Amino acid sequence: MKAKEKDPYIILEELYRLYEQKMYRLAYSVLRDEGQAEDAVQDAFCKIYEMLDKFKDPESVKTKRFIMKIVKNKAIDQYRRNRREYELMEEVKDETDCFAANDGKIRTVIDRELLSQIMNALPDDYKEVIVCRTFYELTVRETADVVGVSEAAVRKRFERAKKMIQNLSGENNNEKMEKYELGFKTGR
Repeated sequence: MKAKEKDPYIILEELYRLYEQKMYRLAYSVLRDEGQAEDAVQDAFCKIYEMLDKFKDPESVKTKRFIMKIVKNKAIDQYRRNRREYELMEEVKDETDCFAANDGKIRTVIDRELLSQIMNALPDDYKEVIVCRTFYELTVRETADVVGVSEAAVRKRFERAKKMIQNLSGENNNEKMEKYELGFKTGR
């Protein structure tokens, strides 16, 4: 009469109870990351599950060596994937940095062009106040002296100019710019 074979799930539970912590420590020693070590152990158990018929004695030295070899290989595979991903990310980062440098130059040119269009769209008295207050960083009193108007007039012009700039820069379409240019030229 043939000896009764153990249920494969019982064998898997025994293997887990006996080796899970050892497998985790080995995977962690390779990967130095808790989550990835846990994933390597899980992947190893998936591989072990596929080969359950080969494990007759879960406590044998041969079984232990085989299981530890499986988890070690899974951890090394993950380590290699990490290294490839890191190298790929470095390449992408280098390309992105190069693109960002060029993009920054392009953006600067576009910003200067937009600023020029906005400043040209402002009435001269508003433009004068904006230049004094923002570019030369003059106080309201100093700006009033330079422009030759009252401090209240400087504050009001500056406030109106800021609103116009927000409107012009908020909508980057030429129709809005032309509307303001026409309005200023015709005195509306």
